[in-house]
Amino acid sequence: MLQIALIAGLLSIPMTMFAQETAIIRESTVVKIERPEAMGTTTTCRGFNDLPPAWLPLRIAVALDQGRPVTGVAFAAQFNASGHEVNVDALRIEQGRLKGEVVVSLRWGELQSAMAVSEDKRVQEGAPKWADGTRQTIRLDTPIAQHIGAPNGTASWPSDVTNPRGKILNAPAQAWRDPGIVPGLAVNVELHLGTYVGPKERKLTRCNHYDGMHGSGCLLLRTTFQDGKTGAWTVLQAPERYNADTADLLWKVEASEVSLSEGKLYGKLTLKSLVDQHMLGRLKSPIQQLKYEPFPEGLVSLDLSCVVAGRSIAGSATVAVAGATHSSRITGAARGYPFAIFADRTSANAVWKLDRQSDPALVAQAVEESLVSIRPGEPGKREFWSDYADKGACSIYPVDGKNMVWFTKAIPGVGWSFHEMPLEDFWNAHPLPRSGPSAFIAAPSLNLAPIPGAERYRLTAYPNEGQKSKAIASVEVEQPWKPLVELWRALPAGDQRWDLAIEGLNAQGSAVPGSGVVRLAIKRKLPFQGPYSTSPRSYREGALKLARWIRDNPRFTDMRGLAGEPVDAGPGDAQTWLISFGALYAGQVLYQLSPDPVERADALELSLNVADVWRECCRLNVMPDVYQTATGDMFHYGIAWMDMYRLSGDPVFRDLALHLAQKFAQRQEANGVWGPIYPATGKVSRDEKTGRPVVITAHLPGLMEYDPSSTLYFLGRLRKELKVDDFVPTEARAWAWMEANSIARFDWRREGPGESTQHRMPSPTVADCALRCFDYLDLDLPDRPADVALMTDLLRWCEDRHVDWSRKDGSSLVYPRMFGRKDEHMRLADAYARLADRTKNALHRAKAEALATAALVAQNAVSGQLGVGIYPSPQLLNKSADLQGTGDGGLRGEYSVLSLMRLAQMWEQEKTDPAVKP
Repeated sequence: MLQIALIAGLLSIPMTMFAQETAIIRESTVVKIERPEAMGTTTTCRGFNDLPPAWLPLRIAVALDQGRPVTGVAFAAQFNASGHEVNVDALRIEQGRLKGEVVVSLRWGELQSAMAVSEDKRVQEGAPKWADGTRQTIRLDTPIAQHIGAPNGTASWPSDVTNPRGKILNAPAQAWRDPGIVPGLAVNVELHLGTYVGPKERKLTRCNHYDGMHGSGCLLLRTTFQDGKTGAWTVLQAPERYNADTADLLWKVEASEVSLSEGKLYGKLTLKSLVDQHMLGRLKSPIQQLKYEPFPEGLVSLDLSCVVAGRSIAGSATVAVAGATHSSRITGAARGYPFAIFADRTSANAVWKLDRQSDPALVAQAVEESLVSIRPGEPGKREFWSDYADKGACSIYPVDGKNMVWFTKAIPGVGWSFHEMPLEDFWNAHPLPRSGPSAFIAAPSLNLAPIPGAERYRLTAYPNEGQKSKAIASVEVEQPWKPLVELWRALPAGDQRWDLAIEGLNAQGSAVPGSGVVRLAIKRKLPFQGPYSTSPRSYREGALKLARWIRDNPRFTDMRGLAGEPVDAGPGDAQTWLISFGALYAGQVLYQLSPDPVERADALELSLNVADVWRECCRLNVMPDVYQTATGDMFHYGIAWMDMYRLSGDPVFRDLALHLAQKFAQRQEANGVWGPIYPATGKVSRDEKTGRPVVITAHLPGLMEYDPSSTLYFLGRLRKELKVDDFVPTEARAWAWMEANSIARFDWRREGPGESTQHRMPSPTVADCALRCFDYLDLDLPDRPADVALMTDLLRWCEDRHVDWSRKDGSSLVYPRMFGRKDEHMRLADAYARLADRTKNALHRAKAEALATAALVAQNAVSGQLGVGIYPSPQLLNKSADLQGTGDGGLRGEYSVLSLMRLAQMWEQEKTDPAVKP
């Protein structure tokens, strides 16, 4: 099993690494004390007396000298952005157990310090009621094992110094060994400076929960020490994830005299801001500019004084700026493996070349496939999904097929209210943007009404719409709505736009008098033309590069254990999963693929840190925290619990997955779907007039119902992996809705709110639910066997709507490419690979390889970043591409990195580490 193999890998760290006595970074024992509620699945907020200490979960690193504890530092990720010194004089290691007492000096973070000196009394009231440096005594008794599985030790305390009335005086604990860093190796260090602005000058603004680096004036400083002396420094600042593209351009180190010796990091740094009015104007918006503290015109001096315990660092810096000084907290970490380059700005003009010739046999097969229509419509029997491709992707379900409910203030004299209106009236009032002619790879069927008196129809294609030109192709058909197979045989494929004329013919073959000519624009897109390029690296190497870039993104300073804040319970713009799931998946991939046992152990801890935050979100809300009421996004939590249970073996994740499935089952609509659900209360939002669910969100109009593909995938995985049949009826109801709606219409929509603004195809995210439906069918469940025909149509539909198979090179775009976010691109490659495994169809395999290779060609060879939309080198402030260092959730390649790992496991297994066998 994977879990067992990985445990063996972690246990294989050479013991000589633990025996070094002269290492700058000593061997240590790490102990983590859990938050008690987070270990269960309760969603009820308790009274103040029953709350656990705010400083839980708590991670304590204890440095060892010949097996004896000598120094310690602690960090509480859901408490504040400060490290805490630890007295370990009364701590000992006996027979493989960590036993005794520690005293933690709890320090204020920057926000707490600023509150305490604020002249605003209301702000002062939010300051801690405990003094900076208050000592918390904790008794420990835990075996030293591995950071995997359920906690098997205990921690207790006589009282909670931050809440004297607190009654929770113990919690589970877990301890493991950390090898330190062998002498002579480079020591890579990152330090988190709380703020370069004094407490009284701070804005007291902070970003949305886990939205970026903690606080608007904090800095992330990275360097490499060799023999105790520092090398070059990188300084990053990104108070919000949308600012991350400029994070490495705002500061530089003018002078450095910083040293690292056993147990200490100390010295001076001099920084200079590079931001002038021109640079400030290049930040993305005035709102984001305001999230920065003022940039100082002069130099900023830091005098560092930190304790180093194992690979953990905590201390302070005396900050001198503009003639004033203040103290700021420092947290940090050291590691032997290097940081990923944040942004490679040396290849901005990089181009790429096609270096492989098309395979005639594969191209011919793709052409034949394009003559097979995908789920063609038929009047009275099956809807025409081409209607949505031509008119626009309608992401609003009408109430009764004719009317829709809209939460709006557009009615004169009436404030925000529910309003039922004919769907056609809405479309007439909100014209749909058109992106050009209807474009298809496969011969489409069009919803063309019969012409009175016509017995046959003539379809004629002309180039250059609006101009008199010679017909390029003309065919006759029995019905205008049948698939355009014969016309497709005659039309050249490519970027050419055709003007299609439809005439009704009588029995003699003459035009029906008075019928006129129906005209529409159409394009036959190129089918597969590959192979295209030689891959610059293996899938495994690509996955590792991307995972490392995601892990080291400044967005995840908190998840790497350098900054912290209390978890926000409220719904709205919190969207904790969206902001943080990159760290979860980067950790999972590195844990399974990295050849370095220390990097693997750190990666597991990274994923567990994200899981801690998500667990607290679930405890404080009835349903998982998502943006607004995006029920379709709640499944991400369930998938995370399943993955973490598989990798860590901790049964709490199994319980969390089962509990979420139960809550989904309780809130399922009678027709099998889920409407919008408020996370904090678990209530389904309904329109009082019609009883139908409705979204109340900033993105209006909202969805009436959510396509349940993603939730089905979660429930199906839970049934298959946990051997639980309790939710089979829930699945069956949802699947019945799918068959009657999404599958019948073949109208696939993005889960989550906001997509109602995407009233056209190709839409950047419209492939999402179709791919989730494929994932569900691919589980091959007992009562839902893999329907290969449907699965093939799902992928062909995604390809038809979004993939450009053109053979173009020499530009900033890599082909083939899928319109929209890169994650759909790699998810489609992943899905085609799995389909090929079932069908043994060479074309399916070739499509998967072509899409995945394009992603690897586009991947930055230096940083590992994968450009959104498959750009080889996203440029700074290039509006057509997502930027270097982008930190927004869903734009970092979270699912792409998983897809690359799966391709490595499927196709490169013999080349990968034995620990990664699935």
